[in-house]
Amino acid sequence: MTTPNIDNIASLRNMSFSVGSIGVLQKIEKEYGLVSGIFGNTPTRHKDFLGQAKLLLYNRLNESVSVHQILPTSPSDLFEILGMATAPKERDLYREVAIIGELFPFFMDRYQQKIKEHNLMDVCQIIDFSSSYLEGNMSDLASFGYSRDHRPGKKQVTFGVATGIKGVPTALTVQSGNTNDKKHMKKNIKNCAEDNN
Repeated sequence: MTTPNIDNIASLRNMSFSVGSIGVLQKIEKEYGLVSGIFGNTPTRHKDFLGQAKLLLYNRLNESVSVHQILPTSPSDLFEILGMATAPKERDLYREVAIIGELFPFFMDRYQQKIKEHNLMDVCQIIDFSSSYLEGNMSDLASFGYSRDHRPGKKQVTFGVATGIKGVPTALTVQSGNTNDKKHMKKNIKNCAEDNN
């Protein structure tokens, strides 16, 4: 299986998906080994873990549809380009999301090691907070709180993202939906201070 080179756009012109998002993934992989450095050699028996992680990243960069809609909206050629032998099953994508959630500290540590390795970490950080409401009741972090989504009747989680002056995200915190910004800020500052040491 060969991965088409994004530099040769002519070979991709008849495909019905964004080559820009594929180009971004290929570039960060080529220059920094970022995707394989974070998701490669993951302690799981899940088949095609790295390829499916690339598919989830591609989705986020491109369509940003729900996991349920990834397969129906993705052409079959995309899976091969992302390094998968075959198209994944929907349940495998949900399992992938669950594994990423369970191993989040592991992946975040790998990510931070990569940005330190390539000198992308900044001492100056810009921190922002947001929230996202959830459907269903399966999240332990979900709770009622101030809804930036204007969905006061829905449980939510809050998250904070720290981004360096170079524009590279360096830290992510996910908190209960009723965590106020002041408390969340203290947690994020603590994480940034630990990451810069």
